[in-house]
Amino acid sequence: MEHLTALHVMELDDDALRYYLPRMMELLLLTSAPVFDFRVWDVKIRMVTWTGPERSALQGFATAVWAELLSVYPADLGYFSDSPSALDLVDWCGLPLGDHLDALLTGPVAAARHLADLVDAVFTRTTPFKTVSKSAVLNWIAAPAVGERLQDAFFATSGSAAQELSAAYQLWAVCAGR
Repeated sequence: MEHLTALHVMELDDDALRYYLPRMMELLLLTSAPVFDFRVWDVKIRMVTWTGPERSALQGFATAVWAELLSVYPADLGYFSDSPSALDLVDWCGLPLGDHLDALLTGPVAAARHLADLVDAVFTRTTPFKTVSKSAVLNWIAAPAVGERLQDAFFATSGSAAQELSAAYQLWAVCAGR
């Protein structure tokens, strides 16, 4: 990997990129900041020419990261440890955002806590995502089911988790016009 430090990763041809991409994704799981001059979102454009199995492998990685994110809070997934970054990964890999957003509405309390973080990011940051459309996520977040999920999770928890869920619900109620 030493010879990659002087080369912008996305300048690699498709064969070299496919060869190095699994290791780069592994490194992104181990650190909270990008470790290269590597814009993962450019992979989405390059994937169009890849074979079905190659795209499926990358999509399987994104699906596994998303599933792990929803199962534990806080997540230890390096660069993808928060819901906005993990949603970007889902988008970069060409997976449907709606299905993945909907997964925040079910499952363990960890998923609801990531939903609370997403509500906070969307309503308090100018650019919470690299590629995901903020307006698409805003439209999804405005749904009553989001508030219901935050309330249900609040009643299922206590302590700091309950406080975070309550704060997210209050932010959601004000910003979503509820």
